Amino acid sequence: MTDKQLMSETRHPTELIVNFRDVGESLQKLANAPLFPEGVLYRGGRLKDVREHEELLNIPTILNLRTQKNPRIFSASYLRAPAHDSSEIYNTSEKATRKWLNKAMNLLLDDEVELPLYAHCTSGKDRTGVFIAAVLLVCGIPEPWIIKEYMLSEGDVEVSKISRALEGMQSPSYFRKVDTVMLREKLLHPVMAPPREPS
Repeated sequence: MTDKQLMSETRHPTELIVNFRDVGESLQKLANAPLFPEGVLYRGGRLKDVREHEELLNIPTILNLRTQKNPRIFSASYLRAPAHDSSEIYNTSEKATRKWLNKAMNLLLDDEVELPLYAHCTSGKDRTGVFIAAVLLVCGIPEPWIIKEYMLSEGDVEVSKISRALEGMQSPSYFRKVDTVMLREKLLHPVMAPPREPS
């Protein structure tokens, strides 16, 4: 099989993964302004139908927010910050949810974590939605755009849910265990990983 044939048969993540999207690109389209860099942070559902790393755009870091582990079939760094799939994930004022978000965001600060990063749960809307909302909030993205980005997901998404989640994160000390300055710098002024060889 030629390289040209192989490329033509490689499927795009949107064909394979529910709610897959580039967060920066989505915000750019919504706001018609560069609120967040494109190609840095991706989100979506589980990877059960992805067979080749190219079908995930060779993204070097995968953050799994599910309780189930991912099979390590790609040449990528696999991170985990598991949370149970429950409507309570939107109750960010709960100690357990706050602890989970702080842990997940701290994973991004590891020097060995390369960008871009793909964050996912099962359907890419609840756990992933709350996590992405937290990241965007820390990066200074206005809440109306965070809500609009969340609402792009298919499934049972509601403005009231993500608004509740954002409200629970308002305390200045909410992310006290996260170096938010460093996180903003890493995501808003990213150093991207060099392209990886196909796995």
